[in-house]
Amino acid sequence: MSFDVQTLRSASDDLIPSFLRTPENGTTTAIRHNTIYEFGLIGKGARIINNDSLNNLDVRLHNPNATIMIVPPSSELVVSEWFAEIHCEPDGTTGAFQLTLELADLREARKFR
Repeated sequence: MSFDVQTLRSASDDLIPSFLRTPENGTTTAIRHNTIYEFGLIGKGARIINNDSLNNLDVRLHNPNATIMIVPPSSELVVSEWFAEIHCEPDGTTGAFQLTLELADLREARKFR
């Protein structure tokens, strides 16, 4: 299953039914999800909290080679866009973070159903 973002309503549309997954705690190992394959749902948003007080947390959407979004030490990043893949890559020594995914049914996200 794939999607074309031009056929979807805005990810910030509150009328699209969605739910938050239980927050997932990460340490020094990367966490990667493909929401379509794993859950049969599309990512509508995410909240990533970098609990590492020394090093950045790298986040990539859409594929593992995408442009890095940097979450500075002791801060958070809130994403409000459609995605199927999310990659959180912490520091290999001091990494500590939390990832909460907001997911939706792709059929509900489409502009024309």
